[in-house]
Amino acid sequence: KQWYQRRVRGSEVARVLGLFTDVDPEYLKQTLDKKIRASMRIMPAGSKMKQEFASGRKWGGDAPIKTVSGEINIFDPAGCGAFIHGMEDEYSAVRSNTVQAMCTLSTSCPEFGVESMSHLVDMLNDEIQGVRLLAIRSLRLISENVHLHEDQLETVMSVLEESNVEIRHNLHDLLSSCQLNSQVAVRRVLKGLLDNLKKYPQDKSSIYKCVRGVGGNNPNYVALLAPEMLSKHPYLSQTEPSTDDTSYVATMILVFNAAQHNSVIFSFFHGYTPKHYVYIYS
Repeated sequence: KQWYQRRVRGSEVARVLGLFTDVDPEYLKQTLDKKIRASMRIMPAGSKMKQEFASGRKWGGDAPIKTVSGEINIFDPAGCGAFIHGMEDEYSAVRSNTVQAMCTLSTSCPEFGVESMSHLVDMLNDEIQGVRLLAIRSLRLISENVHLHEDQLETVMSVLEESNVEIRHNLHDLLSSCQLNSQVAVRRVLKGLLDNLKKYPQDKSSIYKCVRGVGGNNPNYVALLAPEMLSKHPYLSQTEPSTDDTSYVATMILVFNAAQHNSVIFSFFHGYTPKHYVYIYS
């Protein structure tokens, strides 16, 4: 009975955290850090900075520290890292409600969304499938305001190996809405999706929809990769690819959608490319 009460209480606390949409972003960010942040401290008038120097007698054990006499915390230490504790809770219901609360606050406060992005990405490694799915959907909701960094991208791409079709398709939706931050990231996403297409050919429609979004959201990076994607050689002619090749079709869908936003890509088209465009979109 006690474990049930703890689970219900923890789950309800995590849910309620998502209701504080009008709270100052600095207070919200403190819930992602177990230590009191500098912005959550005030120094009373007349207080002095105290410096203690290392004695040199103990390696790394008495490094120099700075403290402030009379310093006051403006955030209750009990609330520090509230979301971290929720994500680490032993009960999946608490972790699920924590993810939902973080998503709600991230959509209403983009500044908090930037801070919470890496934590939500970490939840993709949760042992419970339902929590992982919820984390993917939450990331999808905030991805338009937050760029996915390359270290986070690796974690996201690893989920493509999931055997569960619902998780894979939701991940495709997430990737289709992401703003990537480099051409390396675009290349990594395309390769991962093409590998996914070979392993799960039944996902073809979902992957085609995904690459359409990747191209449309990252046209400038696609332009940098266009010669590579189109195998454009400066003087050697290119054998015409088959439109029955699903990997080629997926690549071209990405390129075509990027070209709508960056006309430089058109200069890399082959003579047969317009014909393939008509075929693919017919």
